[in-house]
Amino acid sequence: MIGACRTQGIDMLKATLEQLRMFRALADHGSYQQAAEAVFKTPSSVHHAVQKLEEQLGMALFTVHGRQSVLTPKGQVLLRRVRHLLGEADDVQQVAEALSGGVETRLRLAIDQAYPPEHLYAVIDELMHAHPVIRLEFHETVLSGAISMLMQDEADIAIGPEILPGALNEAVGSATFVAVASPDHALFQREVPLKREDLIRARQIVLRDSGSGKRLDSGWLGAEQRWTVNHLGTSIRLVVSGFGFAWLPETAIREHLTAGRLRPLPLDQGRRRDMTFYLNFRNVDALGPAAQEFPWAMRLNAQSEEPRRVVCPPGQGGS
Repeated sequence: MIGACRTQGIDMLKATLEQLRMFRALADHGSYQQAAEAVFKTPSSVHHAVQKLEEQLGMALFTVHGRQSVLTPKGQVLLRRVRHLLGEADDVQQVAEALSGGVETRLRLAIDQAYPPEHLYAVIDELMHAHPVIRLEFHETVLSGAISMLMQDEADIAIGPEILPGALNEAVGSATFVAVASPDHALFQREVPLKREDLIRARQIVLRDSGSGKRLDSGWLGAEQRWTVNHLGTSIRLVVSGFGFAWLPETAIREHLTAGRLRPLPLDQGRRRDMTFYLNFRNVDALGPAAQEFPWAMRLNAQSEEPRRVVCPPGQGGS
C-alpha cells in the first residue's frame, strides 16, 4: 500500500501546472465547454488533460451525471490540494516577474505615530495594487525615531517631524496637537485660564522618543508627575481614563472630543501646537521602482485636500 502511494506521488509530480489548471476549471464549471473557455483551451484539450491526469494517478477524478462532470470523493480531496498548489504557483510567478522587472520584494516605512493616516493609507493602497508581491514593513515611530531608522538603514523611507541632514526633504503634512484631559480631571476645577504652574503640579502623559540617539520628550513641561509611554494609543487611553493630561493629535482624538470623553484644557497660552512632517530618504537612485513611486505619490496626495489613490507614471516615481 505504501509503495502504491509512493508510485502515485511520483506520477503526480509529472502533472503539469497547465493540466492542474484545466482540472480545476472542469471542477469549477462542470462542463468541458465552459472549462475550456475559462482556460482559453479547446474542450478536447481539457478532456485530454484530465484523462491523462487520471491515468497518471490511477484513479477516477470525475463521474458524469447527465451533462455535468462531477468530482469523485478522491477528486474533491485532490482539488483542495490543487487550489493551494496553483495559488502558490501564481505567487511564484508574480515574484519572478517582479524580480525580472527590477521591482523590490520589500519596502520598509518608518512613519511617525502622529502622522495623519488618511493620505498615507491611500498611497499604500495604490502601491500594493500596483505591486502586490511587495512585503510591507511598517514601523510606527515617535519624534526622531523615523530619521534614526533611516540613518541606520532600518527603513527605506521615513516620515517624521525631523529632517535628514544634507538631504532634500519636503513637507508632506502636519498635525495639530491639543492640550486635553478627561472632563472630570482636577485641572478643570482650577481657576481659568490655566497657567504653566497649574500643569506642572499635575500628571502629564508623555510619548517616549523612539530614536536610538538623542532622546526627546514629546511636549514635556517638566511636570512633577510624568508617565512616559511608547505608543500614542496608550497615551490616549490613559488620558481618557483620567490618569493625566497630554497634548494629543487632534485627528487621533476627534471622536473622543465629540463624545465628550476628552476636553481641551483652558490654557492661557499654548493650547494648540502644530507639527510638520517631512518625507525623508537617503538616495532616490538607490531605491527600487516601487519605493521611488512612494515619494511621488505622497507629494501628490499632500497637495490635495482629500486623500486619493494615484497611479504613479512608469519611470517617474521619485523624480
